[in-house]
Amino acid sequence: MTRLTLPEAATSAGLHPKTLRDAISRGRLRAERYGRDWLTTDAWLQAYLASRRRGNFRTGAARGASLRYKREGRGIASTL
Repeated sequence: MTRLTLPEAATSAGLHPKTLRDAISRGRLRAERYGRDWLTTDAWLQAYLASRRRGNFRTGAARGASLRYKREGRGIASTL
């Protein structure tokens, strides 16, 4: 099992390290703390990327719904 640092994992996934750090803090990407660094494995990274492709994370759906309401003029400001 090969361990990857967040910059290494981000490079191989084509994502920013902060994106992966956020995923770790939200419990979406499994990782272990080693000193000051976070380490993940290729298998854990692939599982996270697969969940992103399936849309199994709440922020994407919520963001899409809020954009739809704004386009249709049904935001909070239109109800005041």
